[in-house]
Amino acid sequence: MKNTCKMQRLKRFIKDFFFKIVQSLISSPFIDLNKIHVAVVEKIENREGVFMTEHKRPVITNKFDFPYDSIDGQSIVIQGPLIEKNDFTYQTLKLYAAQLPPSSIILSTWENQDQLKLKRISDLGITVCLNKMPEYSGIQNVNFQIASTWSGLIKAKETGARVVLKTRTDQRIYSTSALRLFNDLTLAFPVKETSQKQRLIITSLGTIKYRLYGAGDMLMYGNMDDMLNYWNVDMDTRKITVNDAGSYTIKDFSKLRLGEMYFCSKYFEKLGHRLDWTLRQSWELLAAYFCVVDHSSIDLYWPKYDLRNEFRYNFYIKHSLQQFTFSDWLSLYLKQVDQYPEEYLNSPFGKQILL
Repeated sequence: MKNTCKMQRLKRFIKDFFFKIVQSLISSPFIDLNKIHVAVVEKIENREGVFMTEHKRPVITNKFDFPYDSIDGQSIVIQGPLIEKNDFTYQTLKLYAAQLPPSSIILSTWENQDQLKLKRISDLGITVCLNKMPEYSGIQNVNFQIASTWSGLIKAKETGARVVLKTRTDQRIYSTSALRLFNDLTLAFPVKETSQKQRLIITSLGTIKYRLYGAGDMLMYGNMDDMLNYWNVDMDTRKITVNDAGSYTIKDFSKLRLGEMYFCSKYFEKLGHRLDWTLRQSWELLAAYFCVVDHSSIDLYWPKYDLRNEFRYNFYIKHSLQQFTFSDWLSLYLKQVDQYPEEYLNSPFGKQILL
């Protein structure tokens, strides 16, 4: 037992010593980090049998030297707590303020945020909406999202906005033509359902193909009345214990109505649909009311979870977390899908689909 403990301590010492040496080397001005980076990437490629690519985005957003493209009557609501690392939220808002009149941009955040940092944001001309945090966060913090989103949307409506983009403080859209793209998509694909004025635009990031009634909610664009209708949802007062997601089938996990599935399933029921928890209905409703945009087409950056993995929900096998793409959505919209693999719903959630 003593020998085992000594061996573990020795391994930790060697590991820590090694990383200190590496950190010292890469901090040296005489070391070419780009060459080291290329060498490491090539070693990973050879070891794992993969191709790796990279993309660099500026941290500071005040030097974009190409024109912005937006439409009159658009507003942006960015909700959530301030992300202070790399001045992320402030730089994001500064970028958006170069595309729209700052008064049409709303930061909907919490009363407990740093007042000096909030003043710096309001000095840009951006409207800061402060909210009291709900007493109960809800499962996966959905009540925080409801409170800050709803408050921000109401404030945007007061400014006279006709359409609104709802996004988050921990995400940044680098594309300066995203607002024009969203508007053009609502014109190109008019909604046929009379219960909704325009199609709601969402992204592939967060919209999981085999998750039932799971339209991604991190980013959403649409007519103000439709957006208010979507986000006018009761707080989630449930207190249930969720086991490891992989212990559920896709269907059973979907029926828990967590996160995106809570909002989306409630919305479809509000529109008069009786949910039958089938892939066919889930996809057909998604095609009827939404449009899915590939997140790469708007250069969406999300430094959370597996942040170095640009396409974290792209798999080259059938996987229950495979994201829903624009091409998937378009095939459904054009009614080119004649097979709905309902048997996939019996596979473990979050894992490779079992056939």
